[in-house]
Amino acid sequence: MEHFRLLNLDKIAWEQWHPQFKGTFAKTIYIDNDTGANLRQAFLPAGFSLNEKKRHHHGETREGVYTLFGNVRYQEFENPEIINGNNNNFEKGFLLDRPPFSIHGPKIEDITDLGCLILEWGSGPLHFNYIPFEGNLEKYKNQYNQPLVVNSQKVDWENHPSTQGLKIKFLSKGNKNKLEGFHPICKIFIPPDWKSSDLKNIFPGEKYRKWFYVLHGDLPIKVINEKDNFTFHHRLLENDYFEWFAPTNLLLCDNETSDIGCELLCVGHDLS
Repeated sequence: MEHFRLLNLDKIAWEQWHPQFKGTFAKTIYIDNDTGANLRQAFLPAGFSLNEKKRHHHGETREGVYTLFGNVRYQEFENPEIINGNNNNFEKGFLLDRPPFSIHGPKIEDITDLGCLILEWGSGPLHFNYIPFEGNLEKYKNQYNQPLVVNSQKVDWENHPSTQGLKIKFLSKGNKNKLEGFHPICKIFIPPDWKSSDLKNIFPGEKYRKWFYVLHGDLPIKVINEKDNFTFHHRLLENDYFEWFAPTNLLLCDNETSDIGCELLCVGHDLS
């Protein structure tokens, strides 16, 4: 069994995403047959609209969304009894970390001006119930959590805490609801010509999936197996996806460097 996987999403065909959302498309990156955990790249076309009149009350699955292009509008509700939700316009660089039992509602008109390209992932099958805007809403109070929305473009780059020369933006650490394999969520920048020393560029796999997506640039990688042998060598480019598990180790920039630098969206790890 290989304990790593590389996908170039440009080479994956688009498929109809959701029968309820006509005109939307997706590229499935993975579905875990045991847990239902999933990841996809999805597209909503310009002018997309919905016929739904009720809000979505999410179940026990945790959901992550990162906007790659365009915009999508929807409403978040701080409290089940609030009728008028807070309007959000998700644009490029926005992250949504949605815990179980949060509530959101679509904006029925003008959902997206440009169309929207996203990465969407879940800790299990995504399901929700419908909550009306009227009637007895108090019964939902005990099953509610507020999501985290972050505009990553407004988060400052920091020096990486353990890997010298890298920059990092921590987007979500999960806090009290931290979930293994889901947190942390961060962006990492590897500068052009970066090369670590003292084996600080080897990153071990774990029993759970660690993954990243190349937002921009190029990154040379090597894969090391449990016998410390190199088994794979590749230069990652924009729109590439990579995941790895123990006993595989990931090696960055070994005897070669990034030409223009590389920006990664990392989930379940922070390249420590």
